Amino acid sequence: MGQFSRAEVDDAFAHFYKLGCVDEDWTGWANLFTDDAHYVEHFWATMHGRDEIRTWIDPVMIGVPEIYTVLDWYIIDDDKVVWSLQNRRDNPDPDGPPYFDFPGVSIAWYAGDGRWAGEEDYWDG
Repeated sequence: MGQFSRAEVDDAFAHFYKLGCVDEDWTGWANLFTDDAHYVEHFWATMHGRDEIRTWIDPVMIGVPEIYTVLDWYIIDDDKVVWSLQNRRDNPDPDGPPYFDFPGVSIAWYAGDGRWAGEEDYWDG
């Protein structure tokens, strides 16, 4: 059994996902990590702490404003949340498909008080 209630983890994940993937407030999203968070992004880097996460995410996401995220599903297992998503990029070619998707799976560990102790991302681009 997890340290936090399922309802608390679910509410925190809804806020976490909306702030980053929906509102694209990546600074606010990064601020949801603990000071000592561990973030593994297998393409980019492994980051330690909220400040490194914020320093990484802001320029990366500013550089790709045409990419957004579509949530497929998520599950909560104690204090861990696993979710499947599509990273969607609009196609500027009117003769082609409307968008291109590249799937991903992420795992995050809830630390309480609306904060996250870490995340690990896997995606196929």
